[in-house]
Amino acid sequence: MNLVIRADASVAAGTGHVMRCLALAQAWRHPGRQVTFAQAEGLPSLSQRLRREGYEVVAVNAAAGSSADAICTLEIARRREATWIVADGYHFGKCWQHEVHEGSSRLLVINDLPMAGRYLADLVLNQNLHALNLTPEKAPYTRLLFGPTYVLLRDEFARIDSSVRNPPEVARKILVTLGGSDPANATEIVIEALRTLPDVEVTVIAGIGNQRCDLIAQRVRKIRPDWRFLINPADLPSLMSEADLAVTAAGSTCWELARSGTPMALLVVAANQVALAQSLAEAGAAFHLGTHPGLDPASLPTAIGALLRSPQHRRTLAAHASSLVDGLGRLRVISQMRTTELTLRPVSGADIELVWRWANEPGVRRMSFQCDPISWSEHQDWFARKLADPNCHFFLAMAGSQPIGQIRFDIAGAIANVSVSLAPAARGHGWGPSVIRAGCDRLASASPIEEVVASIKKDNFASLRAFRIAGFVPMEPHRSESACDLRLRLPNHP
Repeated sequence: MNLVIRADASVAAGTGHVMRCLALAQAWRHPGRQVTFAQAEGLPSLSQRLRREGYEVVAVNAAAGSSADAICTLEIARRREATWIVADGYHFGKCWQHEVHEGSSRLLVINDLPMAGRYLADLVLNQNLHALNLTPEKAPYTRLLFGPTYVLLRDEFARIDSSVRNPPEVARKILVTLGGSDPANATEIVIEALRTLPDVEVTVIAGIGNQRCDLIAQRVRKIRPDWRFLINPADLPSLMSEADLAVTAAGSTCWELARSGTPMALLVVAANQVALAQSLAEAGAAFHLGTHPGLDPASLPTAIGALLRSPQHRRTLAAHASSLVDGLGRLRVISQMRTTELTLRPVSGADIELVWRWANEPGVRRMSFQCDPISWSEHQDWFARKLADPNCHFFLAMAGSQPIGQIRFDIAGAIANVSVSLAPAARGHGWGPSVIRAGCDRLASASPIEEVVASIKKDNFASLRAFRIAGFVPMEPHRSESACDLRLRLPNHP
């Protein structure tokens, strides 16, 4: 279960590729699992952070995206017995993917931009809102993980309460954060615009790749001594939550602000940010300030000032943005990765005792709607009926040769009710969402079912979380006071 992440950082390209992969690494981390970052380009300060968090950082001595890069990456993965390679960047095109996929068991590609040629990876991730409208060419085995459902958020953001705050009538606290390196020097443009606004408190954040920190710090002190200037602050979520408005680049920071419930005004500072800025603005989740360079700096005070004076507009922006991100995106990605490690086989008569033992586990009985132990004779009758019922699809989930759980679908018309449980030894290892997802995929391929429904006790938080990670959403109203009902629309049934 080791992981190799191939992602670069530089002043020109910024730090976003590595930082969102860090979110994936944090969620992947588990005793006995190793995560290695392989880089052809890196920033010393960022590499130091990765090492402080316990990750290995190694050099790729080849041009990014080249055949030599693919060979080097494969060798790094082979030496570390990695089960997955994750590649985040615009260099990793069709030829690179072909070489790596041929030599590696599994490949996940993260890419914000439409790629020339078809994807050849097992999984392709594009977490942006506009990705939902893309239909790229791909290999038959390639699965697309597109849209904000899969947003990668680091620990400090994934775990926060994202409730939208009541905005003040007139906002005063402004957060300025223009990316990890800001090669376009947009930070100083924004600072100059804000100096003309009365009674504002400004916090300016520079990323660890920004090479103009000293100059920006001097400029901030000269404009307003009480303004704050921070470099790569440790508690970024708190700073975001304190702000009444954030002025930010249209990059990965947008998703962090959305999770924090902070209204945002976007400035496009790179060509690859245009689609995200436009899609968030169209969704009412952000205010689009324009594109730098080419932006008239004199327009910024007017636009930002109008937002500061409009609490309803800011509240609406924050609410729409917050609704896009629930903090579970990285777990959904990992669930999809781990689904490839599972196989499902139909339950047979030889499994009767195993299923009975699992069903009578104290934890399973406690979270069931009928909590009493199940007698052997009751189980025999029930098991025989289920095997004989053509409307029951009953599977055992296997990790290699090891049974790790069961999933059952009872079909009535176009709806399937699902029941799932894990073997005691498999609990606590993140298998639940993968078993659910694999089971639903199997059902979708074998039966014209439109919807899968799960009824779960309201205090069964582990199961509720597992089904949400697997893509289920709450239904209203619930069928009983003691249960939460969730559903998943199967493919081709929006």
